[in-house]
Amino acid sequence: MISLAFAIVVTTICEIDGTILTRIFTNNQDVIKNGALYLKTYSIDCLLTSFLLNGYEKTVFTMVHSLVATFIGRIPLTLLFSKIPNVTLFHMGITAPLSTMISLIMIFIYFKKIKFDNIKER
Repeated sequence: MISLAFAIVVTTICEIDGTILTRIFTNNQDVIKNGALYLKTYSIDCLLTSFLLNGYEKTVFTMVHSLVATFIGRIPLTLLFSKIPNVTLFHMGITAPLSTMISLIMIFIYFKKIKFDNIKER
């Protein structure tokens, strides 16, 4: 719940005015503008990742779903978007939430399977 509360605050700030956060690191107006655009899409990932497993008693699965999401989702999508002409930082920022969605789907399937296995054991 703490991560979700923090994610809501950060996402709200980024959606309202992402330049607040980017101005902390630079005075360059181009960097501030582009950084704010990127944060606007990437901040959605903060909300999604607050629902991911923290690894408590499920460390192997946590590692596996993170690696799969990174190497099947995030990296290929980033490479794909980088090859498309006129791709903006907005499009690049979408790759993180999409890969997190892969993780969330894997977690959902995993928990459905655990629940089903627990029912069969009884």
